[in-house]
Amino acid sequence: MRRGATVRIEGVAILDSRGYGIDAEGGGVVAVQGGRIAGNGWYGVGVRGAGSRVSLTGVVVENSGGNGIIVDGGGVVAVQGGRIAGSGDRGVVVADAGARASLTGVVVENSAGSGILAVRGGVVSLHGGSVTGSGNRDYSEFSGGRIEHH
Repeated sequence: MRRGATVRIEGVAILDSRGYGIDAEGGGVVAVQGGRIAGNGWYGVGVRGAGSRVSLTGVVVENSGGNGIIVDGGGVVAVQGGRIAGSGDRGVVVADAGARASLTGVVVENSAGSGILAVRGGVVSLHGGSVTGSGNRDYSEFSGGRIEHH
């Protein structure tokens, strides 16, 4: 999705894409309520670029080939409830200054790498939920990235 478009999705299954399950960039806005994003080749959800936003409510993101969710370039993701599981790399990555993720009551489990990674100024805000079973660390902060536990 690109160039400022807005999409609202309810109760859908987005399965087995070779790339991203959802890709919001260039100011794109996606709101997903319920459903499943699974088996995608690269990432389950990508939020890339200033003004790009994704909200997930009660969504399962699982078995992504790379990261479950990646946020960079000033993108913002808000996740309420649901689960991020079985990522081939990391569960959630927030990769640079201006990029933010807010996770409320989300279960992040069984990622091959870190469960949650904040790097290069990216910020992750956690409100309840859990991060378990990561192949590396459950929580990782590098190069000015920050994970806030509320």
